[in-house]
Amino acid sequence: MLVHIIVPAYELFNCILASIVVIVSMILMGFLSKVSLKDGFRYSLYTIFVGASIIELAIAILSPQEFENNWAILVISLLFIIEIILLVSTNHMSNKFLTNK
Repeated sequence: MLVHIIVPAYELFNCILASIVVIVSMILMGFLSKVSLKDGFRYSLYTIFVGASIIELAIAILSPQEFENNWAILVISLLFIIEIILLVSTNHMSNKFLTNK
């Protein structure tokens, strides 16, 4: 939101969308830090989540300014869903490996 105050040409829709991307990415990173995973799984997911967050932020900044028929919102939502599926499935697999020892 600060960017919209400093640079008025930056559209409010893109500002809100970029802010949502940052907030949701931080929430996913927080969940990742709290879940008990093996170190290899954790580092791999951190790398994937940071890369996906950068892509999502770039899409949010460059997206069209309307809400309807906006492919950028669909792509960002799909990337978030993929990240959540990766987190849940990796948590399941890591717990399976931890209990088999």
